[in-house]
Amino acid sequence: MSEKVAVGLSGGVDSAAALFFLKQQGYQCVGVHFRLADLPEEEAEQQRKEAEKAAQNQDVPFYTADLRALFGRHVTDYFSREYLDGRTPNPCIVCNEKVRWNGLMEFGKQMGIRLVATGHYAKIVEQGGRYALAVPEDRKKDQTYFLYRLSQEQLSRTRFPLGNYKKQDVRMIAEKLGIQAAKKPDSQEICFLPDGDRSKWFCNNKEVKKGEILDDAGNVLGHHRGICYYTVGQRKGLGISGPEPLYVRAICKEENRLLVSGREQIYSMEANVYHTVWMAPEQEKLKGAARIRSGGPLIPCTAYREEEGYWKVLFLEPVWAVAPGQSMVFYQNNAVVFGGIIENARVSSD
Repeated sequence: MSEKVAVGLSGGVDSAAALFFLKQQGYQCVGVHFRLADLPEEEAEQQRKEAEKAAQNQDVPFYTADLRALFGRHVTDYFSREYLDGRTPNPCIVCNEKVRWNGLMEFGKQMGIRLVATGHYAKIVEQGGRYALAVPEDRKKDQTYFLYRLSQEQLSRTRFPLGNYKKQDVRMIAEKLGIQAAKKPDSQEICFLPDGDRSKWFCNNKEVKKGEILDDAGNVLGHHRGICYYTVGQRKGLGISGPEPLYVRAICKEENRLLVSGREQIYSMEANVYHTVWMAPEQEKLKGAARIRSGGPLIPCTAYREEEGYWKVLFLEPVWAVAPGQSMVFYQNNAVVFGGIIENARVSSD
């Protein structure tokens, strides 16, 4: 008898195509749609209908679950707290780790299903009894950065059917299946902040306070609206001017200040990483390449173990705007070795 798999259906192109490929491979599929972000009812219902349509078109049982409370606790609360603390969060990474996979596995447990699957672009490789994420066939769609915090248990029970396909092939399949979103452009936005405007998100938060903007010499150049509206490397929205363009170099929560510098002073040659997750066995030192932000390039570097849970990463070339709070994911031979949260970085003017 073929194995059962619980397939997360978002209502988009990729998850519908993932369901199709899994059925082709002989799996018995059950579709489940999670309501995550607290979206307007009309928008949420449209997503649910698209997910249900994908399941119906492929004769697959369909279920729904409301995970808004879990999403709020682990994702939106974290998002707010990090920005209020002057850090730059990765809500999609936390959602995958704390909400989406936990939801799929709990659903599978209730249904007596061991395996789970999604429409992410990634591969899973096994070596020496351990599982690791690997870069997919379509490197432009590589989503391993967003998945690095998945545990060994989660990886061992996960299937990524889109890892071997190009996005253009996935769209063709979706069109044949009659998926309404087949030609819809890929979203680059945070699901609960569709226009990317944090002003609306924080407008009624009493912790947001104006503060000073200082240059490298300690001169006050102006005032900011609240540190939650800024990230390292940001230029837009500072409301200041000078002989050269100025960018956020550091965010100081305790003093409620922004420190700004010229572009050349925002580059870093090293960073400290903590709260790591390992896919390979831990090592004292390793060479490879790291990604410090979603969609960013792979940067050659060497990582050294410091105290327990902390790693120093030395870049082989200057890196622009390394932001505390963001994730750094380390790769060797097109596979994820480990990842963690950036605690701080040493910039040129330090």
